[in-house]
Amino acid sequence: MSGDRVVVEPIAGGGAFEPLPWSECIPAAYLTGSRHVVQVDDGWLVAYESAFGSAVLWTNDQGQERTSVSRARIHGFARAPSGALLALVSGRARLGRGAVVRFEHEGRGQWSTKLVAVLPIEPSGTAFDDGGVIVGFAQGFVFRVDETGHVENVHYVARDIGRVTSITRAPRGTYFLGLECGVLRVDPQQHIEAWWSVRDGASGRWSECGT
Repeated sequence: MSGDRVVVEPIAGGGAFEPLPWSECIPAAYLTGSRHVVQVDDGWLVAYESAFGSAVLWTNDQGQERTSVSRARIHGFARAPSGALLALVSGRARLGRGAVVRFEHEGRGQWSTKLVAVLPIEPSGTAFDDGGVIVGFAQGFVFRVDETGHVENVHYVARDIGRVTSITRAPRGTYFLGLECGVLRVDPQQHIEAWWSVRDGASGRWSECGT
């Protein structure tokens, strides 16, 4: 977001890999995946994920020490108002297909996860930190989860829009979903959807990515 405007850029090269303060080669297993990072008191948590696997690591501030934390498939982090570190996760959890978890610090380089909320449907591979509340997309639903575990369904998109690659929210409450071939604008207050196609420009006409 740039004020009330949304800026659209293609994901190319290393765009799916959030930066670290040092240069680091992407492990071969995750070259077609993504990396999400967050700074913590004793270093960084680094989450890799791809179609072939996932891993969450702790590393110190110089990137020289590292410890395995979890095999969870993390789609993004959020820092709650209380300071708690939340993450959106795909995978089975207590009969659900996804979850929001809280990372708890147990000592230098030692972290554990605690379940905050179970999601009955599988989230798409992206998450947005909206002031400490995780915003995600799952099988048509735009949803929000706070640190208490409260899940709010914001909007339902009835058509199949494919894979959601990014989410952001304007100051007035409008959501923008980055897709593989354009952007879907969602106004949950007025129940309005508007489409911008990378192929047709600001036409407002919906077109499938493959056509």
